Amino acid sequence: MTLDTPRTDKAERTADSLNVMDAFEFAIYHGQKLERELAEANERIKRLEETLIGAWEIIANVSGGDWMRQKPHWQDYVFQWRDDYFGPIMKELSELKAKEDKP
Repeated sequence: MTLDTPRTDKAERTADSLNVMDAFEFAIYHGQKLERELAEANERIKRLEETLIGAWEIIANVSGGDWMRQKPHWQDYVFQWRDDYFGPIMKELSELKAKEDKP
């Protein structure tokens, strides 16, 4: 005796059973989702960089830019912050300059 009820396990859609168009649409959807997530992450990075620039402008202008008027522990902290912030940028710039200077 055969059953007239179709098997549901055949009707389930899994990554293994997707046809080419379904797989293409699946890839497009997830690619677009990743693009949106990347754009959002880049926007957050941009805001953080702008915040760092603003923080640096405030720090650089404390006491009219004369940091020696501040307490020694403040000076130590701000020199360390400056080196951490600008160190990688300065290193990259010096490496680029060294490459340009080579004949």
